[in-house]
Amino acid sequence: MTCSDEGQPDILVSALGLSTVCALGGDSGGVWVSGGQAQGATSGGLKSNRCDGVYGQGTSYFQLLDDAPNYYGLRLNTA
Repeated sequence: MTCSDEGQPDILVSALGLSTVCALGGDSGGVWVSGGQAQGATSGGLKSNRCDGVYGQGTSYFQLLDDAPNYYGLRLNTA
C-alpha cells in the first residue's frame, strides 16, 4: 500500500477479520484455519507486535476466504 502526501492510504481495505493471534513480518498470506477448515488468509498485523514464542498474543488481521475467489469471479469447490 502506498500513502498520499497527507499520510492517508491510497487504497483502504475494509471488512477484515480481527484476531489476537500474533503476526509478524512474513506472515502475510498464511492460512487461517478453524476446526480443520480454511477461514481466510493473513493480511497483516501491528508493527508493535512482540510475539512471545508460538503462543504470543498480538493483533492481526485476516481476509475472509471468499473475498479472493469472488474478486476474480471464481468458485471455491470443497470435498
